[in-house]
Amino acid sequence: MKTSMNYPTKEESLAILERFGQSDPLDTLRPVVDATDVAEAISSVSSVFVHTDVAQYIVNIVEATRNSENVELGASPRGAIALQKAAKAFAAMDGRDYATPDDVKRAAVPVLAHRIIMSSNARIRRGSAEEAVEQILSTVAVPTEAAIFRARR
Repeated sequence: MKTSMNYPTKEESLAILERFGQSDPLDTLRPVVDATDVAEAISSVSSVFVHTDVAQYIVNIVEATRNSENVELGASPRGAIALQKAAKAFAAMDGRDYATPDDVKRAAVPVLAHRIIMSSNARIRRGSAEEAVEQILSTVAVPTEAAIFRARR
């Protein structure tokens, strides 16, 4: 997964200087979780249910990266696995024990954009991988949650 952090605003930069101008923030750094917390988080994510329709949606998105005119080299099977894991993690963070298509959509750009290689035509048009994944998401049919919930019961 690749995420980007933007630079702070001028106001945020000034606050950083004021807060840490006299001390090193690393001197007061303390862990917020321990190994047990991490193990529990991993366990809770691994137990998140992924309905067959949601798994098929993931496969369809990954396949679409391989067939897009904007993409020279699409996402691999490892990309599909990473997308499913990220969707499960988003579901767990939202307090659910099941993943939804919205979890998949939320994870798709940070998981897939850095895993694809844009076509030369797309690069000439200054198209980004993020835009390519967004475009793919807008074209791949989304499974209905009603069917997923009926199957879950």
